[in-house]
Amino acid sequence: MRYRVSVSTQKVTHLTSRIVPGMPRLWTATVEAHRDAVRQAVLDAAWDLAREHGPLSLTMSQIARKAGIGRATLYKYFPDFVSILRAYHRDRVAEHLKHLHHVNQMASSPRERLRIVLVHYAEVLRRREHPSYEGLSTLLHADGEVETAHRQLTAMLVAIIEDAVAAGQVRSDLEPALLADFCLSALGAVSHSSESQTCDSVVSLVLDSLKQQP
Repeated sequence: MRYRVSVSTQKVTHLTSRIVPGMPRLWTATVEAHRDAVRQAVLDAAWDLAREHGPLSLTMSQIARKAGIGRATLYKYFPDFVSILRAYHRDRVAEHLKHLHHVNQMASSPRERLRIVLVHYAEVLRRREHPSYEGLSTLLHADGEVETAHRQLTAMLVAIIEDAVAAGQVRSDLEPALLADFCLSALGAVSHSSESQTCDSVVSLVLDSLKQQP
């Protein structure tokens, strides 16, 4: 969905500065909604342009024009195109992590929980839409927030594997942290595939490797 933003941020800022105690909450919520709409329009515009022309060819003028706002307004939100790409990527990572936490609650069996989380994570990797991703990884990961999300994902997997080990559903001869790292590394292979069924096949292979040893 695209937003054509007709009200400038300068006007919004001017109006917001006049808000005094007792101002109706509906007004403040409308201002926040407008800001969120502008921000999302900018993020979507930048990502689309990066995918189409390459991230290093972006200019703030191009982004502002595609988002339907003025360049001066754009600079009130972001200082440069790199910060825009990082913000988009950071939002998507947070969204995926939230979804993985949700699907983690969809099954009572630890092994089934593990399967569901791995399948969904594999789908995230397969559908990865980084624009010209080669050479962009360092740029997107420089702020450290993505690494924090990765640690949270690993911790979630470790907790599931520990439950599975306690239930006798996963091998106990290796540390859960090592098994979690193995799962994430093995699933990296699906990022090179365009076939959805590849995710299920690779996850099945990973789960077979985690079976309790006789």
